Amino acid sequence: MSYKRLYFIFFNFGVFLIISIGVYAQEATESPDLPQVPVVGPSQVGLYQLAEYQLQIDNTLYANPFDIDDIRVEAVFERPDGEQVIIPGFWMQLYDENLILRREASWFIRMTPSQTGTWQGAIDVYDDGQIIARTTLSLDVTQTDLHGFIRVGSNQKYFSFDDGTAFFPIGHNLNWSWNGAGGYLAYENWLDDLQANHANFARIVIDVPWFIGLEWRPPIGDYRTAQEQAARLDRILEMAEERGIYLQLVILWHQGLRFYNPPPVTLPPEIALPDMSADWDNNPYNIANGGILESPEQFFENPQARQLFARRLRYIIARWGYSPHILAWELSDALDRTANFTPEIAALWVTEQAEVIHSSDAHGHLLTLTTNRYIDGVTNHPGLDFLTMSYHPRQFATGDYMGAFMNTIEEWQQPDRPLIVGSHSLSPWIPPLSEDPSGIHFQNALWGAVFAGTAGGAMSDWWDTYILPLNLSHAYIPLSDFVDDIDWSMMQFVPVEAQLIPLSDHTGTVPVDVITLWDVDAGIGIAWLHHRDDTWLYFSQNGRPSLITLRYQLASLPAGNYSVELWNPTDGVVLGQELAVVGDDGVLTFDLLPMNRQLALRFFRQDNP
Repeated sequence: MSYKRLYFIFFNFGVFLIISIGVYAQEATESPDLPQVPVVGPSQVGLYQLAEYQLQIDNTLYANPFDIDDIRVEAVFERPDGEQVIIPGFWMQLYDENLILRREASWFIRMTPSQTGTWQGAIDVYDDGQIIARTTLSLDVTQTDLHGFIRVGSNQKYFSFDDGTAFFPIGHNLNWSWNGAGGYLAYENWLDDLQANHANFARIVIDVPWFIGLEWRPPIGDYRTAQEQAARLDRILEMAEERGIYLQLVILWHQGLRFYNPPPVTLPPEIALPDMSADWDNNPYNIANGGILESPEQFFENPQARQLFARRLRYIIARWGYSPHILAWELSDALDRTANFTPEIAALWVTEQAEVIHSSDAHGHLLTLTTNRYIDGVTNHPGLDFLTMSYHPRQFATGDYMGAFMNTIEEWQQPDRPLIVGSHSLSPWIPPLSEDPSGIHFQNALWGAVFAGTAGGAMSDWWDTYILPLNLSHAYIPLSDFVDDIDWSMMQFVPVEAQLIPLSDHTGTVPVDVITLWDVDAGIGIAWLHHRDDTWLYFSQNGRPSLITLRYQLASLPAGNYSVELWNPTDGVVLGQELAVVGDDGVLTFDLLPMNRQLALRFFRQDNP
């Protein structure tokens, strides 16, 4: 039974009062009269809005504020429906809005209520496993028009918000910034660009030594030296919330657990990048750097390393898990590219860490991970809510980039979970500024992923050195408009065969691929037509392919009237709209305009008069 002295800070009538309370830890847990934790926080918030509570705890009570075996702070709330919710607390060094260090550090609880009504709660402080202080509180939650957190939709193929509104992610990677790019303030411009072009998604790595990374400065398991980096993510998340952008956060950067290999190409001098050579030799877990591991693969096997990573997960969830604008936690960006990767060990590690996340995250964010290739039991681990695919040919892709891309998506598809293309590019080493300055592969992959059955547009890499300099983000506007007005989370789309009949003088095989997805019960269909010569390689050698005029024909539809819209995917213009009548033969026919790139169609069955 250990004696503890607590120092609580109260603010009253403009004066801070410091009160010293001596207690025996064991006796405190048994006594109904526990000392109160002084808490500053709201008594009322709106539905899906942040309720943040700040509290002060004597720093002599703990050696490491991130070690829950040393000290633990958590809030236990009872929702209006009676269900209990446990929210972990966290320690944070305070910075102002310009990331200028302030003197004080403090403890916080961040919670976002998911029900209207009155929430009853208590904030408990544990020292050495014993409750030593408690404060009760009440929170009234009022109605808002916010949608809530993102979940897997009822059809298990797409996403939706808590209120049932469909969410269709469109955007690209914003992996990191660095001083040369403007630091965290660069995200203002990058997120502004996404918002202006009707995108809603970005993917960020929060484990790199030059920007955001909790454990790239020793000692491992203690994040006090990483508080400025953590504050960067605070600001970026606020920026994303203000602009309606939803983030997928990569927690483990694979290169920290392998040995760096320089790219086999020379980057042009005008391409500015951070020093990305950090690897296992720089990792604080490395015993050569004062860590606990002799080799990178031990990160997944060593019990202490696994516990330390679980500690990092809990801190990430406690600090940022309040936000509905986090689409998902991504365990790793390329788990199978870590050194001496073993699928069986990786699967056990994913099982363990997925349980930590699901048990710690009361807000229930989705969980995913990325592997470089599909690995059964890891890529599709049952603890994951959806799959994230990476597609990076090891050299500049040939004209069949789209064929291989679409085939890879088909190999990764799951019957019971969504799939997104989380990253792709013509090359993993260099942005295709000279190879594809028109963004042909970017545009094709963006739309192709949708019609291959993924849950969003394909998310490209090279945001700062390719997409933004060439103003390619405008491609998101047509896709955003096209997917609007479709309740994706309810759709039961299946591929159906359509015929393309040449109407112009044409001999030989029709050089156009068509993919049609249809939900017969909903009476909704979409189709994408893509000219096979609409590739970056063909264009660089020959220019645009010749125009061809086709008739689109689809059979086996229920009789009725169908509104048919003809879209240009490259600029979002609706080229035509008409009412098509399907008779008892079940055949829908629609004559298309001449094309040499892409066309898209939307079909909506109309109520019979």
